[in-house]
Amino acid sequence: MNDSPVSNPQQSDPADGNVPLEGGGSVRHPGGGNRMGCLAYGCLGAVACLVVQLLLLVWSAHAVKSRFSTLTESMHATGASAPFRTTPSVPLNLGVETTEESPKVLHVPIRGTILETSPAGLLSLPEYGDPALALRSISTATVDPSIRAIFLDIDSPGGEVTYSDIVWKALQNFKAADTNRCVVALFGSTAASGAYYIAAAADWIVANPTTLTGSIGVKIDSFNLEQLMEKIGVQNVSLTSGANKNILSPFEPLTEEQQRMLQNIIDTLHTRFVKLVADGRHLDEPAVRALADGRILLAPEAQAAGLVDALGYFAEARAELARRLGAEPVFVTYTETDSLLRQLLGPSPFGASLRAAGLPAAWQGRGTGVPQYR
Repeated sequence: MNDSPVSNPQQSDPADGNVPLEGGGSVRHPGGGNRMGCLAYGCLGAVACLVVQLLLLVWSAHAVKSRFSTLTESMHATGASAPFRTTPSVPLNLGVETTEESPKVLHVPIRGTILETSPAGLLSLPEYGDPALALRSISTATVDPSIRAIFLDIDSPGGEVTYSDIVWKALQNFKAADTNRCVVALFGSTAASGAYYIAAAADWIVANPTTLTGSIGVKIDSFNLEQLMEKIGVQNVSLTSGANKNILSPFEPLTEEQQRMLQNIIDTLHTRFVKLVADGRHLDEPAVRALADGRILLAPEAQAAGLVDALGYFAEARAELARRLGAEPVFVTYTETDSLLRQLLGPSPFGASLRAAGLPAAWQGRGTGVPQYR
């Protein structure tokens, strides 16, 4: 007896997609053998598309960063003018006639918590009012002779000490580059702490009648989980190079010496804040220190204390700029060449998935222990 397998023409291999017919022959089933091939090609195409978009994203980010850095460095080195791309800020220019000779005023909005972000990073794009974008715009305007003034549009509760100070210094540099320049600030709902620190560089401050401002002070936040750790039976083990290396650790209490160390830092930063406001607002330092206990002031109170020049709205801020410049200004913003990045991270499925993964521009937190003007 022959035990070798015999081929049966009525049987079909489910993988080859052939379906036998009575009397011989077969037809190809549309969902058979092609199914795995189509799936593989589909997956390969999706992966290739993702890789291409990521490569384009990396290239565009590098191009934007290189373009801006080269332009700024060359202008600092030569002092020559460069073709900056300024775009009229249409909403701010409505209802007022301007000409080619109208003085240009850079519109710099500052929104939200003042944090140091990285707009030139791989997956990070500045949003409207991003303090990092504001700093870059101010620095660019410093070496752009066509910009006669800066209009600070502030609605922020404050933020990091150092970054607030960096933006304040950038405004000082802008004015120092041309003594005929000026800075006018307009306060929105809130302009407190670090936001007021920045505004102290302005030559004139207009506050909305309902603005909350002031909050001149410094704080360092932390928390302690020692008792909670004891309750759940978890013990922290940390090896350090010194007794103060673990300062502000949530697993260890502060010693009296460490409390004195941190308080000294806070007092030093607070003194700088008070002096900066006194100098910028032309006030006596003791008068500012009396208000610098962290209290929040309504705009009328701030005006009475000399922290604000006038109560009003955009029209009052614009009128002040026109008075200082001698003509109706035209408001402009800088246009950056990152359209490809914005498209890739914009309202597309790919962009939405990247934003959902957590972009730094949307990140509003910071580690504990960072000194803040808030």
